[in-house]
Amino acid sequence: MSFELILPFLRPIEPLLLDEGISEIMGNPDASWWYERDGIVHREASVSFDAGKLRTGLEVIANQLGKRLDEDNPVLHAQLPDGSRLAAVIPPVVRPAPALTIRKFPSRHYTVDDLIARGTLSRPLAEFLAAQIRSGKTLLISGGTATGKTTVLRALATAIPEEQRIVVIEDTSELHLQKPNLLSVECQTDTFKASITFGHTGSLATIHANSAAKALRRFANLVLRAHAQAAFGDIEAEIGEALDYVVHVEREPGRRVISEVLRLHDYDRRNQQFVFESVYKADSALNSNSNSIGKDSLNAIA
Repeated sequence: MSFELILPFLRPIEPLLLDEGISEIMGNPDASWWYERDGIVHREASVSFDAGKLRTGLEVIANQLGKRLDEDNPVLHAQLPDGSRLAAVIPPVVRPAPALTIRKFPSRHYTVDDLIARGTLSRPLAEFLAAQIRSGKTLLISGGTATGKTTVLRALATAIPEEQRIVVIEDTSELHLQKPNLLSVECQTDTFKASITFGHTGSLATIHANSAAKALRRFANLVLRAHAQAAFGDIEAEIGEALDYVVHVEREPGRRVISEVLRLHDYDRRNQQFVFESVYKADSALNSNSNSIGKDSLNAIA
């Protein structure tokens, strides 16, 4: 698939696609178009799309990927040539016209220092998390859509020692870590008929969740979907043994911020609950770099 095939259909939003400061583009069935810049959503009144041409363009993209987009298959997930992710839905699921979202592939990869400067995390927290990664701990980075989970993971992954072999597993290639001993694989469930799985201690992963604590239960539910014969308590117990920290990221106006870090100790089978403690909690005040620490300070446990 080439830009020559796609861009004619996306021409009305070409300025938004080429603007490196824009992270997401959204088109609604009512013909309104929106974009996100620095965590703030703006309306772009100048964009005008012909609904018929938009649908035709989406069908072309689907065909080029070997997929179908019609009334029986009204949802499309695709990766554009530059790595950006496209999600679209057509009538009858939405009316009167298709809805479209493009998560742009960032050309700039933020470093830990960049994230500190942007208020995503503090220097002590960055050093603490880096120390856990270097010691082989397993971290789960949770957050909602477009909260910056992948950006945080990419920045924290620089703490992985250079001599270690790294296996990167993604639905669509996005991380592009700069490490000498690296194997990158894509595991798209709608692409491969065979089951392809990997797993190891000392891992970093992301998950959609609304809080650090809720990420643990969602993790277990996702495992259960793939292993319906397993007991839910056994799954949670295994997570309690395998996972060390949950790092939760939230979106605030103008920035993304690590709001909480949980340290997972175990799983209590009798009470059917995870045993964890909060080792970091950001101040709830917006645009503030201050934070409160749980019963163990970062300096004490680093």
